[in-house]
Order: sequence, then structure tokens, then C-alpha cells
Amino acid sequence: MKIQFLELNNFKSFKGKCTISFNSGLTVITGLNGTGKSNIINGVNFALGKYETKTELIHEGEKEASVRIVLRAGNGNLISISRTVDINGKKSLYINGESANDNDIPYEDFDFVLLDSNSHNQFDSTKLKDFIKNLKEESNKKQIILVSTETSMLDYADQIITVN
Repeated sequence: MKIQFLELNNFKSFKGKCTISFNSGLTVITGLNGTGKSNIINGVNFALGKYETKTELIHEGEKEASVRIVLRAGNGNLISISRTVDINGKKSLYINGESANDNDIPYEDFDFVLLDSNSHNQFDSTKLKDFIKNLKEESNKKQIILVSTETSMLDYADQIITVN
């Protein structure tokens, strides 16, 4: 399964509803520091239960935050996973509109990789080039979503999402 789109609602730096569509291949999320690039990855991880549910995830002044991720299986079927947390710490998870728990999420079917800027910031320019080349080769098999402020990454991207 690959990510079709992500819908953030009052999640961290995203006030209101924000929908982000993803293509196959290598997607680079870019922008200045502090614009919310990593919050997109955090949103995916929150929806999938890989990010601790805390009230700090709620945009300041709002009563709840939610994230919905829609995945497309190899056969074309869509699966929708939604997670919500409110200011009292109450949380909920829905898969295709039905109440669910984390054990119902089909992790073994995921065909994507998420990389935050910490995964490549320590490389010098030569190692970074090799890293990007390897990512590009891997993106022929898996969907790769990478957060970066490195402009050299943009030349290899199949999709560029700019956050400002």
C-alpha cells in the first residue's frame, strides 16, 4: 500500500484542514526551517499509531486534532485510517469509518518509507549524493517521502511539496 493523500486537521502547525496528495516514487518535502515539513511526517506517524498521542499535537487554541491517511493497495482498493485526539486526551481510531484499534492497521502491507531530515543531515556532499542515488533506485519499488532543506535532493524527486 502506498500513500494516496494525508489530511491534517488542527494538527501541530497546521490550523484547519490541510490535504496533501502524494505520487509514487520519490517525494521531497522542502521548505524553510520551522514551516512544518516534519509535521507532515509526524502526521503520518500519528495516524498509524507510531507517534504517541498527546494533547500537544493539537494546534494552539483548538479543541482537537485529527489526521487521516488514505492508502492505495496494489489492487486499487483504498483504505482510510483516521486518528483523533482532543484536549482532554480522549483519542479515537477509525479504519474505513469503523472504530478500530492499532492491531487492525495492516502494517505488513505498507509499501512506503518516511525519512525526516535527521536521516541524511549528517552526510557530507559525496555521501549525500550516494544516499540520494540509492533512494532513487529504491523509489522504483517503494514510495519514499523525504523531508529536506537540501536543494540537491530536488533534482532526483518525482514530486516536490513545498511547505511555507
